[in-house]
Amino acid sequence: MNYPIEDWERAAEGVRERFSDSKARPRFDGNPMAELAPELATLVQTLARGRSYADPTIDLKTRALLTVACLVGLGEQKYIETWIANAMAVGATRDEIVELIIQLFTYVGTPKAVAGFAAAKAVFDEVE
Repeated sequence: MNYPIEDWERAAEGVRERFSDSKARPRFDGNPMAELAPELATLVQTLARGRSYADPTIDLKTRALLTVACLVGLGEQKYIETWIANAMAVGATRDEIVELIIQLFTYVGTPKAVAGFAAAKAVFDEVE
């Protein structure tokens, strides 16, 4: 099977640039995966950004909001903040993010929703 890795690499760079427009601080300086297994980190980013996030079937804002929802469900605070900032960089509004977390409250529970709100507040405070 032939996979268009070079195309995915180019597409991944375009997605990275769109996410980097965020006014929030970068959250993965000193990423341990990038330091200890740089080839794996590059491969993960190529696949995630270049294949998934760059595919036009679902727009980038929706994909970023879906990622926020998944991470709130997992309770991954550091990642939630990163993806809220990414979602805002590609057009998600504060109201959309708050409403998303309100929607999740019923399905993921109070502690995870509160963690989502805390992450949102941290990002909102930085960009305002």
